[in-house]
Amino acid sequence: MPTFTGISHLLLDIEGTTCPVSFVAEVLFPYAAQQLPTFLQSQANDPTVQQLLADVQQAWLSDADPDAESLWQEAQEQQQSATLAASMAYFQLLIKQDRKLTALKDLQGLIWRVGYSAGELVAPLFPDVAAALQNWHQEGIVLGVYSSGSVEAQKLLYGHCNAG
Repeated sequence: MPTFTGISHLLLDIEGTTCPVSFVAEVLFPYAAQQLPTFLQSQANDPTVQQLLADVQQAWLSDADPDAESLWQEAQEQQQSATLAASMAYFQLLIKQDRKLTALKDLQGLIWRVGYSAGELVAPLFPDVAAALQNWHQEGIVLGVYSSGSVEAQKLLYGHCNAG
């Protein structure tokens, strides 16, 4: 017997619904912030990363946040506004403020991919989530996820979780 009679689709959130909010705020964001310098230096020649860096640089130019403007002014004074080192402070600000900038979310997803693949990150789904998702899927219910994170980040989270 179906769990939800007449329901064909379920739209779920990640944070607080399928895994603890603390995982994103206390594990994923700090991990990305910590790994960002090494990741950007090692991937500096990757065209995808170069485009994401350019997108973030463009966003920085038009960012009206006082902290962002202050960082830009400081970089200008040091004549290094276009350098990776100058951009690092802006990246850290974006992560700290949990900005919904697509380029930042995509960069975070790339960093998390490395962490998940290395086994450094494992998403802690709530104990009842995996079984519920499997049951709903078997019943033919279309499952969807709503998140401000990138699609890549969502796939990584569910693909590298404590439920296997």
